[in-house]
Amino acid sequence: MSWDASLKPLLAYAGRLHDLGSLAAIADWDQQVNLPADAAEGRALQQETLDLVAHEMQTSPNYAELLQSALEQKFPADSDEAALLRILKRRFDKANAVPAELSGRLVRQQAATMAAWEKARESEDFALVGKELQALISLKRDYAACFPDAENAYDALLDDFEEGMTCRELDPILAEMSRELPPLVNEIIAKQKRDDAFLSLPYDESKQIEACRVIMEKMGYDFRRGRLDRSTHPFTTTFDLDDVRITTRTRLNEPANCLFSCIHECGHAIYEQNINRKYRRTPLCDGASLAFHESQSRFWENIAGRSLTFWKQLYPQFSAFFQENLQDISVERFTSAINTVAKSFIRTEADEATYNLHILLRVELERALLNGDLTCSELPQAWDDKMQQYFGIRPRNLCEGVLQDVHWYCGSIAYFPTYMLGNLIGGMLLEKLFPAGFPDDIHDIFAILNDQIYQYGAKYTPHELLKRITGKDAIECAPFLRYLRGKHLA
Repeated sequence: MSWDASLKPLLAYAGRLHDLGSLAAIADWDQQVNLPADAAEGRALQQETLDLVAHEMQTSPNYAELLQSALEQKFPADSDEAALLRILKRRFDKANAVPAELSGRLVRQQAATMAAWEKARESEDFALVGKELQALISLKRDYAACFPDAENAYDALLDDFEEGMTCRELDPILAEMSRELPPLVNEIIAKQKRDDAFLSLPYDESKQIEACRVIMEKMGYDFRRGRLDRSTHPFTTTFDLDDVRITTRTRLNEPANCLFSCIHECGHAIYEQNINRKYRRTPLCDGASLAFHESQSRFWENIAGRSLTFWKQLYPQFSAFFQENLQDISVERFTSAINTVAKSFIRTEADEATYNLHILLRVELERALLNGDLTCSELPQAWDDKMQQYFGIRPRNLCEGVLQDVHWYCGSIAYFPTYMLGNLIGGMLLEKLFPAGFPDDIHDIFAILNDQIYQYGAKYTPHELLKRITGKDAIECAPFLRYLRGKHLA
């Protein structure tokens, strides 16, 4: 199906804007994967230039005229054209609200702060990044102030990741999870019988990568249109429908770290690789929102990826890479081990029950930073205190604590709620799409998710997509909490 012919000039312009975004993403991917240690300053200037060019194009009178002309046409509400114009108008309004000079400073400061974060991690010295982070937080406040209709600064930032979400909707969710989750976690831990010591043996790191490639292919990831590399923090980035890349990390005695990071990122990637090809080089070539994106990564990582059905299909291939460690371990024992619940320091390695506690900690701290109730110099101590509050443990070093995640240091303030929202959406999807359990063939899981979510890209708002699939108008906690209770306490 082709686009309405009247939109051809606008689509050409939007395609060039999309290409600039892809080039910026390539620069960011290269910074995290390949960049020499002393090249960060030059890369920050390059990224600033790309952002300034994109901002000039996004706010040009020529583009405004093209967009206004298209908006005056009457396309059906459920048409691709109407969805495209909705997103283009949203992005146009946001770009025009932010001065080009501020946008460029933000990009440069984000690159500088991320480079400082890398050095701080290596040296275990928060002082190397603290001032840079404080400068970035200040710029984020300036950015939020560009949107005076937002009720507060956090709303303005949250809307960049989760269209339409505000603290008025988010806060009751946070309150319910804060109330319900800690006693549920304690009950699960008290009941379980741990048998996961074999997952702490040495696992060849090259074989970990090879095994993960097999798992990813079975999930539906197309390596002809992507690649797997290593970085400090695992992530997925999309340059084009045919270039969706994943990074991971390996640790000799922690094979589950690499395995579930790859499954998580693969959930993001197969979403992107299977968007309707008509949407290529347009804003529709994206997920419905960050929460919907995280619903897929977290769904594959935990709900599907830690199920016995999943591993009955894939365990023979996976265990073949590690015969010395797994030859006497049954698929049932393996599946039980990877579902162990424990209070731990690292978010990306956390089990599905404790994971949202990590998110509560981060959301509380980033809101305090943004509101000025907490300074960056106070952040390491505040982090450790929150870990004590939610987990009863204190980090032994900064990499177990405040330096473990890249998000704040690359400017993604207000991103963390999307992980929790994604978990909750995953619970709703499980009850609606798989009420009788998972089909035996992993490809059938992929096919159902593709039919309901992937192919539509960003055509629907997150609220619209949720309503289409589940019939619900808002994200609910109860299905996810029922899932945890049914799995771990039944």
